[in-house]
Amino acid sequence: MFAPFETRPPMSGQLVTATDGKPVAGVDVVVDTYTWVHDNVGSKTTRTDVDGRWSFPQRLEWGWALMGVPEGPYWAQEVTFRSGERVSTFKGFDLEHRTDGGAVASDAWQLRYDAHLRHVGPRVLPVFGVMGGRSQIVCAYGGGLLFATYWPVRLALRGEAELGIKGAAAFVGLALGAPSGTLNVLNFDVGARLFRRWDGNTSGGAALGPEFSFELLSVRVAFSWVRGPAPDASGREVWTKQVLVGVGYM
Repeated sequence: MFAPFETRPPMSGQLVTATDGKPVAGVDVVVDTYTWVHDNVGSKTTRTDVDGRWSFPQRLEWGWALMGVPEGPYWAQEVTFRSGERVSTFKGFDLEHRTDGGAVASDAWQLRYDAHLRHVGPRVLPVFGVMGGRSQIVCAYGGGLLFATYWPVRLALRGEAELGIKGAAAFVGLALGAPSGTLNVLNFDVGARLFRRWDGNTSGGAALGPEFSFELLSVRVAFSWVRGPAPDASGREVWTKQVLVGVGYM
């Protein structure tokens, strides 16, 4: 399956001398992106300005996804500063995990890294999967997540449509998760569910109620209580519990 990945977070900083902290201008800056198997999948070059400052924007691309790893596979960065025969390379681990800024030193230069919160929104990701339960037997769902923030919590607006053996449904709500940038371990969704049965017993009516779901890796469990016309067409509005379990992307 395809989904957008962040293969490079926004990166910026200032290069200064390690001894007296003076800006180092005119130095070539190269950022290399590697996969978890150490394949170089891209390089980008810039140069420090008169104040020793440099920056690279965030990079997004489409690629293969794995169930339960919606923002994988893991990408690593290396930033190399080169001026003549003098070369200093800083591993991406030293940079990507510094959300509070800080400095990384080599023998001659010091890199003052700017603070960046990884995965800055807004950003859209697809959601899709298959589920089953007494209320639907089997159904497929699809939609999207509009992420607002990734720190201190992953917060997104979630919307999806559902087609199943027993009816059609829609969900709109909020998705909350741990502020992880590489692994979708646990998420909670809370919102409203609209459900309409395929049979004619509901006489054009639809059932509406709250829904709560949680996702552990690729497994999703959803609970909802919808209120609407009774399946026996008695004219009464009753609350019906629906429980669905399945697998999906996000």
